[in-house]
Amino acid sequence: MATPFFSSLRSIESDDSRHWIGWVGLAVALASAWCVWAVLAHVALYESTSEARIEVASPVHEITSAVSDQIRSVHVAVGDSVAPGQLLIELDRTIQEYEREERRAELEALERQLTGVADEGQAIATALQAARRAETAALAEARAQLREATAAAERGREDLARAKTRVEQGRATRDELEEAERVAAELEAALAVRSLTVERLEREGGSRRADRMAEAAGLETQRAELESRVDVARSALARIDAELERRQIVASVAGRITDLDTLVPGSWIEAGASVGRIVPSGPLHVVAEFPETAAIRVAEGQMSRVYVTGRRPEGDETLVAQVSRVGTGAPRFGAAASPAGTAAVRSGTGPTTGRVRVELSLPGEVASRLHHGLPVSVEVEVERVRPLDLLLRVVGRAARTRRA
Repeated sequence: MATPFFSSLRSIESDDSRHWIGWVGLAVALASAWCVWAVLAHVALYESTSEARIEVASPVHEITSAVSDQIRSVHVAVGDSVAPGQLLIELDRTIQEYEREERRAELEALERQLTGVADEGQAIATALQAARRAETAALAEARAQLREATAAAERGREDLARAKTRVEQGRATRDELEEAERVAAELEAALAVRSLTVERLEREGGSRRADRMAEAAGLETQRAELESRVDVARSALARIDAELERRQIVASVAGRITDLDTLVPGSWIEAGASVGRIVPSGPLHVVAEFPETAAIRVAEGQMSRVYVTGRRPEGDETLVAQVSRVGTGAPRFGAAASPAGTAAVRSGTGPTTGRVRVELSLPGEVASRLHHGLPVSVEVEVERVRPLDLLLRVVGRAARTRRA
């Protein structure tokens, strides 16, 4: 009975040895495969954040009023598409409209007066030119007659001198001398009349010209005063028109109304207060915020995965995006509302939270199915490393932590 027992024992020992060798071989094979994978393979490392959303590339425009007043009418609603310059909200303009009518009537009256003065001035100028032509013709005729009278008087004086000589020589009678004296006297009288006529025409012409010129100068002064008043009235009308325009809130860009307060005719609106927003038409991108320590590893050109919070885009499990800018502007989520948020614009980091703004571009066919303001989560592939290098990093970090 001893021989079969020992044979069975040796058989069991032989089977255990073969199983042990098999398990060792399997372990060695797995370890070798892991070593090959750790040395040759590469794994992706990601930095992720849930503080992200879809935004338009252009800034969102706030709907604000330049003045405080009551609302007369509202012409848009949330979701409406608007064009640049389209009327959105109209404030009460009753007082300004009355004022504009008064100023317009005043301006029209002044313009009529100015037109009348200009017409009168033109009539005076035309009459002055006609009078000058008539005076010139009359004066020319009087001067011609004066020249004739001068020549006739000179001949009369010569005839009188000859008559005196003949009387002295006894060749003419006393009656002939008296006749020559009478004719000479008549010619001298006619010369005096012609001379006085020329002087009178010159004096009267100068006086009439002076009167006409004084009248024209008065009209010119009146015209200048009216023109000044017209300019003032036009400026006042332009100011009222500008005030009327300030009471019309219009779209500054083409886009869509995404937010709008409850506005009804008669409600009050404050100057500078935002009552809605216009999202401009244009391409969409992703705006995310990363901790500053993580953002150090994020760089332009890196690929990323974008997950739409609350729903999944049709046909896609994730969206593919690419980092386009890092550290551009102050964060918009949370920290941006602090008083120091403005100072962070230069560096792109949050004022106290150490967060960095990152922008990611989306493919056009994907962006067309999204809309502004949609919350998303972002994973940015920051590096591809070998598993062995990653293990060495973890070991080194643990060793440094232990020494510290």
